[in-house]
Amino acid sequence: VDNYPNQQGQTGTKSITVPRGARGGPNPSDAQPATPTEMQKEAERQAIKEQIEAKLKAQEKLAKLVKQVRVVRSPLGIRIDLVDDAEFSMFALGTTVLVPEARQVVSIVAEAVSVTNKPIVVRGHTDSLKWRPGVRTNNWSLSSGRAEATRQALIRSGISERRFSRIEGVAYREPLIPENPADPRNRRISIILEEVGGIQQ
Repeated sequence: VDNYPNQQGQTGTKSITVPRGARGGPNPSDAQPATPTEMQKEAERQAIKEQIEAKLKAQEKLAKLVKQVRVVRSPLGIRIDLVDDAEFSMFALGTTVLVPEARQVVSIVAEAVSVTNKPIVVRGHTDSLKWRPGVRTNNWSLSSGRAEATRQALIRSGISERRFSRIEGVAYREPLIPENPADPRNRRISIILEEVGGIQQ
């Protein structure tokens, strides 16, 4: 749920906590890779990260969003997180509509991941705030709808539809800030480049 009172039916506060723990702490990919394969994976992650950051910084209106984009290693592969905070939301409140700046960010991400043919997973996340009684939308449908909206935006930006292996909506069950499930930074889209080999173009 978006972390602001609004007519869509959400409630909440703007409280922020400092990230701690395995998910909110230092990036494990900062450690020195131990093998040539790990070094190659880390180099790929770093190249994608640097390309996205350079493209964002080159546009005055998007430069402030550099901190909203995280490129990390995960058990599934390289994961690009587009993260909300108390001042900026990727989607219009309570909807699956990407705001204009977010559409531009997704386009930049699409360009960065177009250099590989790895399968893509798009996963939507929400915070844990409840919806008002009587509102039909819920965190599960919102997270999956936002994942699908992001998939479509990536396709419009040139990513082949065949590259998507699945979309997922996990609601608030995988928080980025586990000690505060209501933190707005738990609202995010994860774009994962799966480490399962390439696919045919």
